Amino acid sequence: MKNKFRYLFVLILILIGMYQTRIQGIDGDTMSFIERAKILDDENEWWPDYALFDYPMEINYGEVEFRYENGKVIKQKPKIPVLALSAVRDEKGPVLKLLPFQTVRALVDIMGDVDREEREEIYLSILFHEGLHAFQLSQGVLFEQQDLSRYRQCFALLKELDDDREYQRLWQEEQKALIQFYENKDKNLWIDRQKERWDYLKEKLGEDFSLFCEFEAEREYLEGTARYVEEKVLSHVQKRQEKMGPGDYIKGDEKYYRSGRLKCLILDENIRWKEDFFQQNKNLDQLLVELP
Repeated sequence: MKNKFRYLFVLILILIGMYQTRIQGIDGDTMSFIERAKILDDENEWWPDYALFDYPMEINYGEVEFRYENGKVIKQKPKIPVLALSAVRDEKGPVLKLLPFQTVRALVDIMGDVDREEREEIYLSILFHEGLHAFQLSQGVLFEQQDLSRYRQCFALLKELDDDREYQRLWQEEQKALIQFYENKDKNLWIDRQKERWDYLKEKLGEDFSLFCEFEAEREYLEGTARYVEEKVLSHVQKRQEKMGPGDYIKGDEKYYRSGRLKCLILDENIRWKEDFFQQNKNLDQLLVELP
């Protein structure tokens, strides 16, 4: 696995070097996806009041980046020193920080075996995922100012739990109960399974229990909702039903992207739940408990 990431890093450096020697503007592949995203932005509402092109896009090619805003492209030096797929706030408001399609394609190729069409669809869905983070910023969510020391502590606790087989079992049982909640509209089994996991966490983490639960809820709140939008876009362009199922236990915070997205699908029972969601002081679990 370490060798895979070394090769990935070298590949990214090679791609950046190639771009730096010849790039004069946003490359044709990436620009074509921006144009396709415009059509998707107009034809489907993924989240109330959210529009991807409300926010400028800055595509990073290493030592140079290009800002796309209102149909215009401006060349500039990168404002942040690292390559990223993210949303940040500048002096004018939220901005999408993106990588060109060819770089993302290389990442997707190494992490999984997918064909060209699926790579293209994944890139489109990523644009909308990161765009929702920009929307979150516009709604007053301040995730770019999170306490890094707190996050390091929570990720250290997560790493410890990820190696705990009993915790893995309890997590998977809770996810299975969420699936049943989605299918049968009955929340009681999920509430019981969540309590079992929380009881274990209280014993395992002691005084860090509340901190860790806040961390989990926050990751689902931020990343679960973004994954929900990402999968909505992906299922739309692939003309398929959305995929379900908890699958195997996943180490790291990817599990919260998936569990948060599943909770969003359950909340779709109430078609108005997303209105003003990021301005409320409620997480996904609190809204689930309120469902009839």
